[in-house]
Amino acid sequence: MPEWHVADSVAERHFGLLGQCAWAYLQMPSWPEPNLTLLGNALQQTGWKEAYPTSDNWREVVRGRIRGFDWNRVVADVRPFIDQGTNLDILSRENVLRVLEP
Repeated sequence: MPEWHVADSVAERHFGLLGQCAWAYLQMPSWPEPNLTLLGNALQQTGWKEAYPTSDNWREVVRGRIRGFDWNRVVADVRPFIDQGTNLDILSRENVLRVLEP
């Protein structure tokens, strides 16, 4: 099992993974929104105390979480899942935050 640098709980992992994939995911408008029920259930199971993501606020909730991540560790967590030789410069915090803008 991989070591999770970005997050310590299942719920935080969901946010981390969502943020890591957002730049690609959100550029494809035909893809559905994230499964907010599944995410809400994971947050509830971990004692989440903040606002739950809704279809109206999920982007800002995820953006808030991403702002607090050590981005070098995010890239290190993603690297094993990306083809060797792929330039991960596109996976910058700024790019991910940009595609999460409403």
